[in-house]
Amino acid sequence: DGEFVAVNQRAADWNGHTVEAMLQSPVLTLCPHLATTGLWVRFVDVALTRQSLQLVIHHACADADRWIEIACVPFGDGFMVTKADVTERKNAEDAMRQTQAEYARANAALKAEILRRQALE
Repeated sequence: DGEFVAVNQRAADWNGHTVEAMLQSPVLTLCPHLATTGLWVRFVDVALTRQSLQLVIHHACADADRWIEIACVPFGDGFMVTKADVTERKNAEDAMRQTQAEYARANAALKAEILRRQALE
């Protein structure tokens, strides 16, 4: 297990605890999901290998589904984690992919119709 060395208010709010509670409790006691999702092992690996980690995960919480970008970097003899809510960006990217797929289908249908009409000439 590990301990929080520094916690900002936003991190405390996201985790549903006070800054003080987070600084006084072991990490896995307050955030057991880190162990069950395998994130803790990946964070510890960052400390051991000194290789940074960046990923985007889907996080379903009580009030909404969110996409969270996580960056974990070596820091001292451990690691530091930063999180950012990238839900809006991820939703925009998904909408763009959907639109591109719709355009590709419409373009394929148009090409097929052009070929059909050319064949009639």
